[in-house]
Amino acid sequence: MGEYSFELTDSTSSDNQTFLIYGDLGVENSQCMDAIESLVGTLEDDLDMIWHIGDFAYDMCDDNGQNADRFMNMVEPIASKGNTL
Repeated sequence: MGEYSFELTDSTSSDNQTFLIYGDLGVENSQCMDAIESLVGTLEDDLDMIWHIGDFAYDMCDDNGQNADRFMNMVEPIASKGNTL
């Protein structure tokens, strides 16, 4: 089993947290993808968390799992830029 680590925010800090939250993103209907990529690029150094709030797994098994591969390849450049949920 691998070793994992994470950092907690200092609860006494007055620093603001920056979140990018989006949802209902699919391969066929990725209308906001350009805006998401632009925000990630702009906020990358200050982005504390990227949160995809759901509605993306209902058709992952379509096309013998190829739809899941397309989706994961599409979101990988975003998900790799910060803490992603």
